[in-house]
Amino acid sequence: MTESLKLPIIDLPSSDCISTAKSIRQSSRLFSLPLEDKAKMSRKNQRGYTPLYAENLDPSTTSKGL
Repeated sequence: MTESLKLPIIDLPSSDCISTAKSIRQSSRLFSLPLEDKAKMSRKNQRGYTPLYAENLDPSTTSKGL
């Protein structure tokens, strides 16, 4: 079973600067992982990694070629 990565919600307007800085460092570590590792954390229950171009709010438009 794969281990779940617990990432905090980043609240930039928060007055807790230390917590915000820690959250940003953790998300930097996530995005610096190899694609294979990020793919293991695919999106489930509104959390996880979603690759570029995987979501499109308006399927009638696209900015990516066919």
